[in-house]
Amino acid sequence: MNPVQVAFDSFELKSVLNELARTVDHIDYSEPLAELGNLAVFAAVERLTVTKTDPDGSRWRPWSPAYARRVEASGNVAHTLLYKSGEMTRQVDADVTGPDEVTVFTETPYANRQQQDRAFLGLSVEQEDEAAEILAQHVADFISEAA
Repeated sequence: MNPVQVAFDSFELKSVLNELARTVDHIDYSEPLAELGNLAVFAAVERLTVTKTDPDGSRWRPWSPAYARRVEASGNVAHTLLYKSGEMTRQVDADVTGPDEVTVFTETPYANRQQQDRAFLGLSVEQEDEAAEILAQHVADFISEAA
């Protein structure tokens, strides 16, 4: 059986699509990018303080037995994986660094090493979906205001 196909070759439809493309090209994304940055900062802090997982959901590997003994001997009961003083959680931040870019970072000196061993910066699949919804809503709002 052959599929039924319908082709639209409408000047009016093409005009609307071209106008939509021009409109979308003029959207200022700084507001939703800042919102995405906040989402990523929240995700990193939650990983550092609660979930102890990579953005992909993998559990962080535990401390080595020797380090676990040192922590226990120190008596610091608040010390958990990647959370000792709270310094790194306080320094996770985000900046809109371009018209279509947001950078999430921490200036904690040891963060780079920790990111390689136990990733805390980044978005989970669910958070990526939330980010896509934020952007889609911003575009929809922009188009409805422009109409």
